[in-house]
Amino acid sequence: LRRMMPTVGDIDIAVATDRPKDAIEHFVSYPYKDRVIEKGSATSSLLTTGGAQIDLMIQSIDGFGALLQHFTGSKDHNVHLREYALKKGFSLSERGIKSLKTGKMTQYDSEEKFYEALGMDWIPPEIRENKGEIELAIQHKLPKLIELVDIKGDLHIHSKFPIEPSHDLGQTSIREMAEYARKLNYQYIGFSEHNPSVSKHTKQQIYSLISKRNEQIEQIKLSIKDIRIIKMLEIDILGSGEFAIDDKSMDLLDGAIVSIHSSFATNKDDMTKRALEGLSHPKAKILAHPTGRLLNERKGYELDFDKIFDFCKKNNKALEINSLPQRLDLPDSLIKEAVDNGVKLVVNTDSHEVSQMNLMKYGVAMARRGWATKNDILNTLSYNDFMKWLSNKGGEK
Repeated sequence: LRRMMPTVGDIDIAVATDRPKDAIEHFVSYPYKDRVIEKGSATSSLLTTGGAQIDLMIQSIDGFGALLQHFTGSKDHNVHLREYALKKGFSLSERGIKSLKTGKMTQYDSEEKFYEALGMDWIPPEIRENKGEIELAIQHKLPKLIELVDIKGDLHIHSKFPIEPSHDLGQTSIREMAEYARKLNYQYIGFSEHNPSVSKHTKQQIYSLISKRNEQIEQIKLSIKDIRIIKMLEIDILGSGEFAIDDKSMDLLDGAIVSIHSSFATNKDDMTKRALEGLSHPKAKILAHPTGRLLNERKGYELDFDKIFDFCKKNNKALEINSLPQRLDLPDSLIKEAVDNGVKLVVNTDSHEVSQMNLMKYGVAMARRGWATKNDILNTLSYNDFMKWLSNKGGEK
C-alpha cells in the first residue's frame, strides 16, 4: 500500500502506541472479518470477508521508524539495504539498527532518522524497489518526485453532454465538472468525450454534435471565470490507423487525446504502426491508456515502445498515465523508460463522473513509481504554457 503497487495482496498495518492491548482489541473487533487467525500481545492477524489477510504489528513510539521501514519493503530493497548496513558494521531489523561491534540496539521513531543513521537520504516508498535508489540516496542525488499538488489540470474528462459517443457517455454535466476542477485548485480542465459514433452519424452530423458541445462550453466559460476549459475529444484510432472523425471536425478542437479500443489481438508491428499513424495528426497530442490493460482482467495489446518513445520525443507528443484504478496505464516500468528517454507524460483521470476526478492521486502515485518529476509531467504546467505545448508553439517543455 505505501509503495502504491498497482495490485495488493495481503495488508500489513504498523502501529505505534503505548496502549498495545487496546490496539489489539480494536483490531480484532473489525466488523468485516471472516475470522481471527492470531491474537498476540504485539501482533495479530485476521481474514476479511473479502478474502484478504491483514496483519497488525505494534511497536513502541520510539521504535516505529524501523518497524515502518521494515514492513514497507520491498523485499529486494531491504535485502540490499541490509547488505549495505553489514558493510558498515550494523544489522537491521524491525526493532532498529544494531551495532555488530557493541551489540547496542538503537531505535528510531521515524524513517527519516533510520535512513539518516545509515548515511543516506530518506527514500520515498514508491521507489523502494532496488532500482538504484539506495546508491542515489547515499550520494544525496535522489530526484524530487512529482506530488499531487503539482497538478494544474486534468485533460481526460467525459461529461454527460449528449454527443452520442462511440463508447460510454459521462454521467456529470460540463458545468459541474468544471466547478469541481476549480475546487481542486486546477487552472484548467480538458473535456475529452468519446467522438460521436461513426456508424450512426454522417460527417456533417458529427461536426454538428461537436459544435453544439463547444457552444455549451463557451456559455459555461462566461460564468466560470477562474477555470480554463479546453475543447478536446478522445478519438478512436481505427484499425487502419485513420481517425474516427475527419479534419473538418478536428479543426473544432484545441487538441485531441487518441486511443485504441478495438482489435487488441493485432500483432505488435501492426498495432505500433496504427498508434503512430493516429499520433501523426497535428491535433493528436496525447496517447491515452497506451497499453490498453485492465488490471486482473485484460493484459492489453503489444506496442513497440522504443518506436513510440522515439516518435513522441521527436514530434512533441505525450503519453498518458491513466489514473483509473483498473487501468493505471502507463505501467510504472514503462513510465520509468519514458522518463529515461525524455518523453513527456500527462496524468489524467479519465473521469466519467465528478467523484472520479479525485482519482488523480493514483496516477500521480504511478508517476512517482516511475521516478517522474514535475518536469516530466506536462499538466504541471501553467495554463498558458500548457496551451503553447498543445498548439505546438513553444516546443518541448
